[in-house]
Amino acid sequence: MSLTTIPIDHLPPGHAVHIALFHSVANAAFLHEQLLAGNTDFEYALIDASVIVSKVQILAAAFRAINDNLEGRLRTRNVHSEIVFCLSPNNNIAESFRRFGVSPTTTSLIAIKTTSPSSPPSLTPATIQEHLASAVEGKQVPFSDEELGTVTDWARVRKVYKLPLVGQQGKKRGLSGEEKKEEEEKERREGVNGSHNIYKLCDWPLNQYQNQRHHTRSKKDNEENEVLWKFISVQYKKTGFRHAQSHPLLLQTKPV
Repeated sequence: MSLTTIPIDHLPPGHAVHIALFHSVANAAFLHEQLLAGNTDFEYALIDASVIVSKVQILAAAFRAINDNLEGRLRTRNVHSEIVFCLSPNNNIAESFRRFGVSPTTTSLIAIKTTSPSSPPSLTPATIQEHLASAVEGKQVPFSDEELGTVTDWARVRKVYKLPLVGQQGKKRGLSGEEKKEEEEKERREGVNGSHNIYKLCDWPLNQYQNQRHHTRSKKDNEENEVLWKFISVQYKKTGFRHAQSHPLLLQTKPV
């Protein structure tokens, strides 16, 4: 199984991410120890795949991390730890590592390596693949939405992104009918963080999104779309990306 190499749009030429997905990982504790020890041979973004719902989530986090690195505004040790941090819907670094990073109990793992024009010539997709194949004790599978979907832990995802259970919206004790309606409207508009209005950011009418998102998709698709929409919009808001509505990553999650 080969590595997936993806160039990232809207970045200077020569920047790419190399991604491998592993199932049935048996040595997650060892990999976790290497990160804690700062072993430079294991300078990867090692992510627990159970809290990832789509490739788009990974690519958006990689874009933000590489962009922040180029702008000199990393908040963590390097661009790889920054990718893990960028998956989080809030700014708590320790919490982002705990929720999204590899842990001793991880069984499905996403390993990400970034390269740039300044990377050593010896750092190629082939050498990255060779090192991962020898370092990770697990079954490497294609980095695809289908494979990710087999390991997504939706209970954890809902908790991390504060998604209500389907059918639970509006069931708020102690509120009148009108108050419940106002509270639901506020939550839909504000997404993960009250200061990041995902609807204004993307310039799509609220009523269009509300009318279509629950009528054109299955229950699973609705949940996945909700996670991606909140996540990507927040990331682009934080990076100051001014044309998010035209970016291909966001267009993939646009309601149909």
